[in-house]
Amino acid sequence: MFHTFYQNNDPLTAQGLLPKHGSRYLVHNPPQPNLTAEELDKIYALDFARDVHPFYRKQGKVRAMETIKFSITSHRGCYGECNFCSIGLHEGKTVISRSEKSIINEVRKLVALPDFKGYIHDVGGSTANMYGFECQKKQTNGACKNNPPTNSDFYAASFNLFRSYVFYSNRSVQRKENNCRKNDE
Repeated sequence: MFHTFYQNNDPLTAQGLLPKHGSRYLVHNPPQPNLTAEELDKIYALDFARDVHPFYRKQGKVRAMETIKFSITSHRGCYGECNFCSIGLHEGKTVISRSEKSIINEVRKLVALPDFKGYIHDVGGSTANMYGFECQKKQTNGACKNNPPTNSDFYAASFNLFRSYVFYSNRSVQRKENNCRKNDE
């Protein structure tokens, strides 16, 4: 049953499933359409608190915040289909990347935080470095059944993004350091 469910997880080609279990039926609806890059940009433009919810703060320190507070999600989804991983099931098999402008805007917000120490822990997604890497045929025809995508522009897109946020981060850190020196004088 899992294999059927997994193969029926593409928003363009999936159909509703109605498997019977005992005397009952399980309704499995097709997934929603993938977000567009513009929709993903709008989500990350929201004013997130980047802090632990007060309910959980009462229970003590949440160590995961040390890792994610100064991290940036550049994309969602995964085409990898690794047998040990379920990212493709819950984020989709199509990699949707945010625009460079959206990511740089988030970098600006991060470096303005009072506890920013000068470095961003991670820029990527749950699938590491798949930024800007997606098969255009999949966007209209759905996921290929047996062929993982290949794209020679993959590293170029990742490198351009990396160069942009490193340049911006370094300039912001230098400004903060200069302001600290002026305040010390």
